[in-house]
Amino acid sequence: MSKINAKELKNAIKLLNESGLIEKAKLTKIKVVGVKMETLLNTFGDAVDSIADAKLDSEIDPAIIAFYNESFGDGNTSETEETEETEETEETEGRKETEETEGRKETEETKETEETEETEETEEKKTPKEKKTPKEKKTPKEKKTPKEKKTPPNKPRSCYGHIASAKSGHLDELLCKGGTYQELMDEVEVKLHRIKGHITVLKKKGLTLLVKENEKEPLKTHVQIKEDNI
Repeated sequence: MSKINAKELKNAIKLLNESGLIEKAKLTKIKVVGVKMETLLNTFGDAVDSIADAKLDSEIDPAIIAFYNESFGDGNTSETEETEETEETEETEGRKETEETEGRKETEETKETEETEETEETEEKKTPKEKKTPKEKKTPKEKKTPKEKKTPPNKPRSCYGHIASAKSGHLDELLCKGGTYQELMDEVEVKLHRIKGHITVLKKKGLTLLVKENEKEPLKTHVQIKEDNI
């Protein structure tokens, strides 16, 4: 099984999010931060399948197609090199930057207040006859509460967690019932390597594949997911 750097996955998702095809297929842009790499890869595959189902596959960037084929073609499902620790590190760094920015703002406000007070004291010493009314200290502005992000409506999922309307979701249901490679290819309108790649993804989830080989006619080999490991 070939390894694919997580940067390549994130780059492919960035291209897809900026391509405009997500909106045309009436999908939600893929979020990257805080998501497990395995989940991110499956979400990416579902999005590409949905775009293809919407007859927009001719508009997909070649780089996206190349990464998709490398990830799901011929059973070579990608493994990400970055772990959840990397994602947590990115979130921690983001929080640190925010805290440092807020700290700098507070320091600048404090300096301005001190300089104002020193200026007032100097002016009072120069003109002792005229007493100036001390300026009122500025009340620190209240921090705005961040707006809650609208959560997009959840789309129906297949028995193994893929979008039901996508080809991957359709394959889930057919593999649950069982059938030959030829039957799956005809029903979902995909090539054999796409089916084998999808099976590899399901195996990574801990599912077991039952196979009845047909050596004379390989496309008549019967496959079915055994569900006792779910």
